[in-house]
Amino acid sequence: MELSKITPGGRISPARKTGARKRWELSDSLRERIAACAREDAAQGVYMGPEFLCLRKAEAESVAPDRAALERAIDTSNARAKREAREADERWLRLLSGDRYRVKRQSQGTGSAIHVLDENGDEILTYTAGVGWQKKESKAENQVHGILKAVYLDAYHAARTARSGLDTEA
Repeated sequence: MELSKITPGGRISPARKTGARKRWELSDSLRERIAACAREDAAQGVYMGPEFLCLRKAEAESVAPDRAALERAIDTSNARAKREAREADERWLRLLSGDRYRVKRQSQGTGSAIHVLDENGDEILTYTAGVGWQKKESKAENQVHGILKAVYLDAYHAARTARSGLDTEA
Protein backbone atom coordinates (compact mmCIF):
# COMPACT_ATOMS: atom_id res chain seq x y z
CA MET A 1 0.00 0.00 0.00
CA GLU A 2 1.33 3.39 -0.95
CA LEU A 3 1.68 5.94 1.86
CA SER A 4 0.89 9.63 1.79
CA LYS A 5 3.84 12.02 1.90
CA ILE A 6 4.36 15.51 3.29
CA THR A 7 5.82 17.85 0.70
CA PRO A 8 8.46 20.44 1.66
CA GLY A 9 5.70 23.07 1.64
CA GLY A 10 3.81 21.24 4.40
CA ARG A 11 1.05 19.78 2.22
CA ILE A 12 0.27 16.11 2.54
CA SER A 13 -0.48 14.42 -0.72
CA PRO A 14 -2.78 11.41 -0.61
CA ALA A 15 -1.58 8.09 -1.92
CA ARG A 16 -4.85 7.66 -3.74
CA LYS A 17 -7.65 9.96 -4.74
CA THR A 18 -10.67 9.90 -2.50
CA GLY A 19 -14.12 10.56 -3.88
CA ALA A 20 -16.68 12.91 -2.44
CA ARG A 21 -17.93 11.86 0.96
CA LYS A 22 -21.23 10.11 0.81
CA ARG A 23 -23.81 11.42 3.26
CA TRP A 24 -25.10 8.76 5.64
CA GLU A 25 -28.82 8.10 5.73
CA LEU A 26 -30.93 5.62 7.65
CA SER A 27 -32.42 3.24 5.08
CA ASP A 28 -35.62 1.27 5.56
CA SER A 29 -33.68 -2.00 5.44
CA LEU A 30 -31.27 -0.80 8.14
CA ARG A 31 -34.20 0.39 10.27
CA GLU A 32 -35.71 -3.11 9.95
CA ARG A 33 -32.41 -4.79 10.85
CA ILE A 34 -32.20 -2.63 13.98
CA ALA A 35 -35.82 -3.45 14.88
CA ALA A 36 -35.11 -7.17 14.41
CA CYS A 37 -32.09 -6.88 16.73
CA ALA A 38 -34.23 -5.02 19.29
CA ARG A 39 -37.00 -7.63 19.13
CA GLU A 40 -34.51 -10.47 19.58
CA ASP A 41 -32.77 -8.64 22.44
CA ALA A 42 -36.10 -7.89 24.14
CA ALA A 43 -37.08 -11.55 23.90
CA GLN A 44 -33.79 -12.48 25.58
CA GLY A 45 -34.03 -9.71 28.19
CA VAL A 46 -30.88 -8.03 26.89
CA TYR A 47 -30.55 -4.35 26.02
CA MET A 48 -28.30 -3.57 23.04
CA GLY A 49 -26.97 -7.05 22.43
CA PRO A 50 -23.78 -7.84 20.54
CA GLU A 51 -25.40 -8.01 17.10
CA PHE A 52 -26.80 -4.47 17.40
CA LEU A 53 -23.52 -3.15 18.82
CA CYS A 54 -21.59 -4.59 15.86
CA LEU A 55 -24.12 -3.13 13.43
CA ARG A 56 -23.91 0.30 15.10
CA LYS A 57 -20.12 0.21 15.06
CA ALA A 58 -20.00 -0.72 11.37
CA GLU A 59 -22.41 2.08 10.42
CA ALA A 60 -20.44 4.68 12.40
CA GLU A 61 -17.21 3.50 10.77
CA SER A 62 -18.78 4.10 7.36
CA VAL A 63 -18.76 7.87 8.04
CA ALA A 64 -15.54 7.96 10.05
CA PRO A 65 -12.49 9.71 8.64
CA ASP A 66 -9.60 7.47 7.57
CA ARG A 67 -7.63 8.02 10.77
CA ALA A 68 -5.09 5.32 9.93
CA ALA A 69 -4.13 7.15 6.72
CA LEU A 70 -3.80 10.40 8.66
CA GLU A 71 -1.59 8.72 11.25
CA ARG A 72 0.59 7.18 8.53
CA ALA A 73 0.85 10.49 6.70
CA ILE A 74 2.08 12.25 9.82
CA ASP A 75 4.29 9.40 11.06
CA THR A 76 6.03 8.92 7.72
CA SER A 77 6.55 12.59 6.94
CA ASN A 78 10.02 13.73 6.00
CA ALA A 79 12.43 15.37 8.47
CA ARG A 80 12.22 18.81 6.89
CA ALA A 81 8.44 18.98 7.22
CA LYS A 82 8.67 17.82 10.85
CA ARG A 83 11.29 20.48 11.60
CA GLU A 84 9.14 23.17 9.98
CA ALA A 85 6.12 22.04 11.97
CA ARG A 86 8.09 22.14 15.25
CA GLU A 87 9.34 25.66 14.52
CA ALA A 88 5.90 27.20 14.11
CA ASP A 89 3.28 27.07 16.86
CA GLU A 90 -0.16 26.42 15.50
CA ARG A 91 1.20 25.80 11.98
CA TRP A 92 -1.61 24.61 9.77
CA LEU A 93 -0.82 21.88 7.32
CA ARG A 94 -3.17 20.78 4.59
CA LEU A 95 -3.81 17.03 4.64
CA LEU A 96 -5.22 14.71 2.07
CA SER A 97 -7.96 16.00 -0.23
CA GLY A 98 -7.08 19.68 -0.08
CA ASP A 99 -8.70 21.53 2.81
CA ARG A 100 -10.42 18.49 4.25
CA TYR A 101 -8.10 17.94 7.23
CA ARG A 102 -5.78 20.24 9.11
CA VAL A 103 -3.02 19.56 11.60
CA LYS A 104 -2.31 21.89 14.47
CA ARG A 105 0.94 21.47 16.36
CA GLN A 106 0.96 22.48 20.00
CA SER A 107 4.37 23.06 21.52
CA GLN A 108 3.60 25.29 24.49
CA GLY A 109 2.81 24.23 28.03
CA THR A 110 3.81 20.92 29.55
CA GLY A 111 4.44 19.09 26.30
CA SER A 112 3.87 18.99 22.61
CA ALA A 113 0.95 17.48 20.74
CA ILE A 114 -0.43 17.14 17.24
CA HIS A 115 -4.14 17.79 16.78
CA VAL A 116 -5.86 16.63 13.57
CA LEU A 117 -9.06 18.53 12.77
CA ASP A 118 -11.72 17.65 10.21
CA GLU A 119 -13.29 19.99 7.66
CA ASN A 120 -15.59 21.38 10.37
CA GLY A 121 -12.68 22.23 12.68
CA ASP A 122 -13.54 19.39 15.06
CA GLU A 123 -10.66 17.41 16.52
CA ILE A 124 -10.68 13.77 15.36
CA LEU A 125 -7.15 12.64 16.35
CA THR A 126 -4.54 13.72 18.87
CA TYR A 127 -0.95 12.56 19.20
CA THR A 128 1.16 13.00 22.32
CA ALA A 129 4.49 11.34 23.01
CA GLY A 130 3.36 9.82 26.31
CA VAL A 131 0.09 8.36 25.06
CA GLY A 132 0.40 8.02 21.28
CA TRP A 133 -2.62 8.38 19.02
CA GLN A 134 -6.03 9.04 20.58
CA LYS A 135 -9.16 8.89 18.43
CA LYS A 136 -12.01 11.34 18.96
CA GLU A 137 -15.39 10.74 17.37
CA SER A 138 -16.47 13.16 14.69
CA LYS A 139 -19.87 14.85 14.71
CA ALA A 140 -20.93 12.57 11.84
CA GLU A 141 -20.03 9.47 13.86
CA ASN A 142 -21.86 10.80 16.93
CA GLN A 143 -24.90 11.56 14.79
CA VAL A 144 -24.98 8.01 13.37
CA HIS A 145 -24.66 6.53 16.87
CA GLY A 146 -27.49 8.75 18.12
CA ILE A 147 -29.87 7.90 15.28
CA LEU A 148 -29.22 4.17 15.52
CA LYS A 149 -29.66 4.14 19.30
CA ALA A 150 -32.95 6.07 19.03
CA VAL A 151 -34.33 3.65 16.41
CA TYR A 152 -33.21 0.70 18.52
CA LEU A 153 -34.75 2.13 21.69
CA ASP A 154 -38.14 2.65 20.00
CA ALA A 155 -38.13 -0.89 18.59
CA TYR A 156 -36.93 -2.37 21.89
CA HIS A 157 -39.68 -0.64 23.86
CA ALA A 158 -42.30 -1.72 21.30
CA ALA A 159 -41.08 -5.32 21.54
CA ARG A 160 -41.07 -5.23 25.35
CA THR A 161 -44.57 -3.75 25.40
CA ALA A 162 -45.83 -6.38 22.97
CA ARG A 163 -44.17 -9.11 25.02
CA SER A 164 -45.68 -7.76 28.26
CA GLY A 165 -49.11 -7.84 26.62
CA LEU A 166 -48.57 -11.50 25.69
CA ASP A 167 -47.37 -12.36 29.22
CA THR A 168 -50.48 -10.85 30.87
CA GLU A 169 -52.85 -12.64 28.47
CA ALA A 170 -51.41 -16.05 29.27
